[in-house]
Amino acid sequence: MVNSWNSNNVRFGSGRFAIAESASDLTQYKPTEFVLENLTLTAENHVIIMQGMNNIIRHCKIIGGNGTVNVFGPNLIFEDNEIILHAKAQAEASDQAPAALYLEDAAGSVVRNNRITIKGKTSGSQAIVLKNSPNVTLQGNTISGTDSLYNLLDEHSSVMATDNHLNR
Repeated sequence: MVNSWNSNNVRFGSGRFAIAESASDLTQYKPTEFVLENLTLTAENHVIIMQGMNNIIRHCKIIGGNGTVNVFGPNLIFEDNEIILHAKAQAEASDQAPAALYLEDAAGSVVRNNRITIKGKTSGSQAIVLKNSPNVTLQGNTISGTDSLYNLLDEHSSVMATDNHLNR
């Protein structure tokens, strides 16, 4: 798990500094420039929670439960990864919705050439969820176990999707 703080040294969404407050000023995210590469990461629920900008997650195998990967901040490069979400009913997972990749405030991010497989309670499970994330590129991803590639949670999010595949 990787977790960085904003310029006020307060985690967004902590109650003291709402994530939505960052919507008009993404400069609140520090340029953390973390690189996770060539790793196998496994956990029961969340595997990665990352906050910051200009981060890279590449060539990783990520196996987890509801909320497997949560990234907060712009300019993420998420490529050539394999995510396996072992979805549970929300009541079994501390009310966490079953999502493989959750992006918030992820303006200008690129999600490319990933394999996302959803197993378990696939009803209502999401592969990629975006909130306050404009201009996100989804390219060459293969999704199994759900009926949709992505879900936009608000009108601030937008996606350019090309060459993605759904295997039902």
